[in-house]
Amino acid sequence: MNQERDILFEELVGRHIDLVFYMAKSWCHCSSWAEDLAQDSFLKAYANFDQFTPGTNFKAWILKILRNVYLDAKKK
Repeated sequence: MNQERDILFEELVGRHIDLVFYMAKSWCHCSSWAEDLAQDSFLKAYANFDQFTPGTNFKAWILKILRNVYLDAKKK
């Protein structure tokens, strides 16, 4: 990824990190699991950030990733 995209990703994460953790904790009711879910979600988002279109709704995109990470973790 290029430096511009890395900076954009970092800015977007900074704006939404609390929300992602809050949502994860509200679903699993466990702080340590919520931290893991949030971290896994941001790692997955970073790995796939080339699929994100700047200027679109990052919050919806990252929360969808979080939801999928949570559902996958629940299955295991």
